[in-house]
Amino acid sequence: MSRYVRIRDAVNGYCSCVTCGRAYPAGGQGCIQVGHYINRGYTALMFHPHNVHPQCYVCNCRRSGEPQLYRQWMIDRYGLEHVEYLESHMRIKTRSTTATWAEWKRRIVQAKEIAANDGDGDALLLEWWAEWLDGAKL
Repeated sequence: MSRYVRIRDAVNGYCSCVTCGRAYPAGGQGCIQVGHYINRGYTALMFHPHNVHPQCYVCNCRRSGEPQLYRQWMIDRYGLEHVEYLESHMRIKTRSTTATWAEWKRRIVQAKEIAANDGDGDALLLEWWAEWLDGAKL
């Protein structure tokens, strides 16, 4: 997922941190990390493509993800309604199996190929996410 996000959001080989705005290489040594708006402990949102974005090490780790700045960035990018939609999924518990993760890895590989060719791999990942939630429970 990390590689996919860095490919998806790279411009000329660099990604900007969503919370501080500093640019870092999308790959290699010293590259940007990816951070989750809603903590990955909430498994229903761990791999949602609109919940994972480039973040520098300082913002992601040392500043605990800068949640207030991250939320404002999310609202600016997706709108308040969509952010609240994601937040409403924090209560959902998901069941993971080896087959689930194997399928997820397959879809990530496909999405990376789409993103590398200047396409939008998010649609493929959102389709998988919706299917995955069908097996979830509240």
